[in-house]
Amino acid sequence: MNIRYYALLLCSGLAAQTIAIVSTFDTGAEGWSAIPLFQHRPTGGNPGGFLFMDNPESDPVSVIAPSKFRGDLRAFDGGVLSFDGNMLRRGAEPDHRFWRDDEAALYGGNYGTVTIRGADGSTAKKDLEPGLPPVGSWKTYTTPFTAQAFGMSLPQWLRLLGSVSSITVSVEAIFGEEQQGFDNFIIRATAPPLAITTASLPPGEVGQRYERAVLAAGGAPPYRFVVTGLPRGLNYDPAPPFVVGNPERAGAYQVTITATDSIGTNASRTFPLEIAAAT
Repeated sequence: MNIRYYALLLCSGLAAQTIAIVSTFDTGAEGWSAIPLFQHRPTGGNPGGFLFMDNPESDPVSVIAPSKFRGDLRAFDGGVLSFDGNMLRRGAEPDHRFWRDDEAALYGGNYGTVTIRGADGSTAKKDLEPGLPPVGSWKTYTTPFTAQAFGMSLPQWLRLLGSVSSITVSVEAIFGEEQQGFDNFIIRATAPPLAITTASLPPGEVGQRYERAVLAAGGAPPYRFVVTGLPRGLNYDPAPPFVVGNPERAGAYQVTITATDSIGTNASRTFPLEIAAAT
């Protein structure tokens, strides 16, 4: 499964690590688009930058996630989806349920509605704000990223997540003029911590062929390995990851295997390796 991970928050000790796809908008729009157009503002968000929409009442306002939130998201099943919203200004009385069904289907529904579409045409929706958003203050909206939360069976949900074609969030709250802020869109999942899973380096003998797999698990694959402390004649071969060769010198060695996953997390483990003299 080719999953892309874009941020990492580590818990302490041996706790699982939280892997997340994140847009904070601190340095730009990060590939997001909107109906209608928006502005990126470098300050005033929650905190830092945010997306600003000034809607005089034309099209319903939705923000559309970029490519990093598309593709195979099955690894995030059971996690959490969240974003921050702020109705910066409103110029009319609210009418939270004014959209026709066809408009809601096209634009994602009313304020706080997250719509996930799959490549097979399937759709899942979740309204995170049944009422109206507060005016003039940031609010964090959160939902479990699960089949139950989005009203689907587990097979339907996993099929949808296997090939996500778009994610949109409606930030339309009233029928009339309004200004909306959008910040900190995150989908996070909990994964086991990265660890070296090679059990041991068995003893070898000078002049005899030696092979041992280098293994890791957890974190965000794929992994890169660095192996240090090998005796002369043994080398690390990355494809596939093996310690291989014909040792040339007897002795007791300390070999360290370090794995780095796709988001830069490291894990290391040191193994004793005994090489006996040729018999």
